[in-house]
Amino acid sequence: MPSLAVRVNADTGADAAAGRALGASGVGLCRLEHMFLGAHHQVLQRVLTARPGPDLTEDLATVHAFLRAEITEILVAMDGLPVTVRLLDPPRHEFLPDLTEAALTAAATGAPADRDRLDLTRRLHEHNPMLGVRGVRTGILLPALMAVQIKALAEATQALRRSGHDPRPELLVPMVSTPRELDFVRGVLDDVCARLGTTPAGTGISLGAMIETPRAALLARSLARRSDFLSLGTNDLTALVWGLSRDDAERHMLPAYQDLGLLDTSPFARLDVEAVGLLARRVADDARAVRPGITLGVCGEQAADESAVRFFAEAGYDHVSCAPPRIPLARLAAARAALPPEAADNRPTEAGR
Repeated sequence: MPSLAVRVNADTGADAAAGRALGASGVGLCRLEHMFLGAHHQVLQRVLTARPGPDLTEDLATVHAFLRAEITEILVAMDGLPVTVRLLDPPRHEFLPDLTEAALTAAATGAPADRDRLDLTRRLHEHNPMLGVRGVRTGILLPALMAVQIKALAEATQALRRSGHDPRPELLVPMVSTPRELDFVRGVLDDVCARLGTTPAGTGISLGAMIETPRAALLARSLARRSDFLSLGTNDLTALVWGLSRDDAERHMLPAYQDLGLLDTSPFARLDVEAVGLLARRVADDARAVRPGITLGVCGEQAADESAVRFFAEAGYDHVSCAPPRIPLARLAAARAALPPEAADNRPTEAGR
């Protein structure tokens, strides 16, 4: 069995460099929204809540410049190796003004701008934001935001190539549920590249879909026909297959189920081979049926677990991606998974060393 490659989840140049030093074969997941969790939180909040006009144009320019600089650092750290950059997938509620605070401010001031801000916050508020406007949906509803992300990636790639580097960018589309969403992103990518005087092929940017909704898993053939690669997102796929919110379920329900003997372990801690794994195998089989050479990756908390690594290797995936500290264990698990069964069964155990 071929050895499964191990990539790193990296949202900064430092994370990418750390992953490379530990033997990562590229970046499997760069989450752009994580770049806005600190000082740049407010600018993304303004973009998500702005109306068209000069202020929005200025904030989009700020987002573009910031992302270009951050992406450049990651591409340099992984020069010559693939870097998968995921379009913004922010849980929108984390970047909206606090509804209570906005209401109190509007009541206290009575200012038209504060009332307008409150009305907009109420309109954008979602009761279940993890199943609402996120991932590709955010970009489709605000295509200018999608365009500046793609422009930042394309310009960073072009500039590095001109300076003699070898960037290998991959653009990942999150929360896909219909192939037409991928067509939409492809159109934006084509348009951005045309405005820069090039093409996606000219920049070397490949396009892929993140398989994290059950519908995307069931439509893997259609998505593979439109994609250069697919990335299985086990965290959200597990949540949607089980109908569970991880943050809520792991606080009370799942520990209680384990105490009662209804579950052996949390499906968020160890891959649910019975159901999530069934979909993962189907994705690999269906995708390779229409595009035999398509690259298949996996990212998520379970990806570095030894049993999951063996499962994904056997299912035909090309790589898994995990946080930098977990890379050595994931590489060891991948090497063990590549051994013939008899050799793997006879490997030394901790007790036998």
